Amino acid sequence: MKDLRVSFPEPCSEKWGDMAPRGCNRFCGQCERTIFDLSALDIEQVELMLADEGRVCVRARIDREGVVKLNPRPKANARRMILAVGASVGMLMTGTYATGKEKQSRGAISGTIDTSWPFNLTVTAKGNDGQEYRGKVKKNGRYKITKLPPGTYSLDVHGGCGDPWSSGKVIVRERETALHDATDPNDCIIVGMIEIEQNDG
Repeated sequence: MKDLRVSFPEPCSEKWGDMAPRGCNRFCGQCERTIFDLSALDIEQVELMLADEGRVCVRARIDREGVVKLNPRPKANARRMILAVGASVGMLMTGTYATGKEKQSRGAISGTIDTSWPFNLTVTAKGNDGQEYRGKVKKNGRYKITKLPPGTYSLDVHGGCGDPWSSGKVIVRERETALHDATDPNDCIIVGMIEIEQNDG
């Protein structure tokens, strides 16, 4: 059976919990649209809605494999709705730590955040003195935080579509880069416009 690949070209900054309930869905006062909860629909219902409505705003929960969670039907077929976002989806990685020489006088932290939605993410490194340093996560999941005094740092990841989460502690030494990869433990929740990319055979 064919999977349905979708994208979310216009994620919304409005929070689902702040929207007015409208049956199983919510109403966004900012854009004056009904936001449809995909977890209440099966894949055939979503396809019909997109065909009838055209531009539709939805709330979608996406798992670690990039699969959009829908309402399962009794004796349902194996069709899935999959997020078309690139190679970062489904790449399961474990946290690692290593060091490499850095030319600068201070240290740095560099690595990859494995997440199904690597957009608008920030990694914050907090030292024992409370000082915070931040680095933006690129679309390929890579990030780097530079000019860090030697010490131990707690890493937090925030932004994107899930809840903020802790990535553990990293030791930074002078003139070295600590390599720290991490996997987002949360399902991604996106509110925004949805588009069909293609059907896969």
